[in-house]
Amino acid sequence: MAITLGALKIDDELVLKQLRQDLKDDWFPDPRKFDDVFNKDLVQKILRDNVESNHGEFRPGVRHALNMPKSNFTLRSALETSISDRVMYHALAAALVPLYDPLIPWQAFSHRYNDHELAEKHLFRSSVQSWMAFIGVVRSTLIPDADSPPAYALLSTDLTNYYDNIDIRKLKEGLEKLLPETSASAAEKADASARIQTLFKCLNDWTYKPGYGLPQNRDASSFLANIYMLGVDRAMLSKGYKYFRYMDDIKIVCDDSFDARKALKDLSIELRNIGLYVNSKKTVICDPGDAEKVDSQ
Repeated sequence: MAITLGALKIDDELVLKQLRQDLKDDWFPDPRKFDDVFNKDLVQKILRDNVESNHGEFRPGVRHALNMPKSNFTLRSALETSISDRVMYHALAAALVPLYDPLIPWQAFSHRYNDHELAEKHLFRSSVQSWMAFIGVVRSTLIPDADSPPAYALLSTDLTNYYDNIDIRKLKEGLEKLLPETSASAAEKADASARIQTLFKCLNDWTYKPGYGLPQNRDASSFLANIYMLGVDRAMLSKGYKYFRYMDDIKIVCDDSFDARKALKDLSIELRNIGLYVNSKKTVICDPGDAEKVDSQ
């Protein structure tokens, strides 16, 4: 069943099921798991009332910026929005996923379109299986087989404040620029373009600071972050690196420590172009036999 908001159609079954998945990672879990909200008629009424009261345009609510404690006694920034805003966020992003996912190289493992198990109705592939595939490919690249010499070094790093530093304007420009590369029909591209416009009107109200930041603990944000990283992914692969990524966790299999340092320099330059930076505290060049660093997230 679909919720119709003017020209916008929402697959409510898919979106609400995906939202239930997201709620499992909430900073503040709801004891009732929002059972009072997961009613199709109620969600439809909330969204329609919003659109009708705003002259045919969805108007997002106020987001809340929070500081969440981490295990190392530091704080992590977080954004929270209302349930109806979360439904709309997923609805707008969900329609873009099957169009843009084929453009993402297979070396990026997180939040990939679940095109093999459509009967399951989960938008993305299992995060656990995706992580295991990521680590498995890194390991097999480090030590291909018994007859091949192993690589000497592995560059392992992640990014500083990944979601907070995503430039919303650049992300929107990236989606618009990539749209002609999709295999969508003219009608699908027109629909996608309209969804992008609505999505970024909302994101401008949901950012952590003006023009920057995606709400965390949202699968929609993780997929959009994949699109934001696409230029970096493509650039590193085009340079011939054995490059693999899971969200902001990046591992590059190198021939030696010199090659690993060069890879780090090239990666830093590509990231700088989109306003992102490696986390120096979590950047290591390790021996392929160091299982802890290979598996670290």
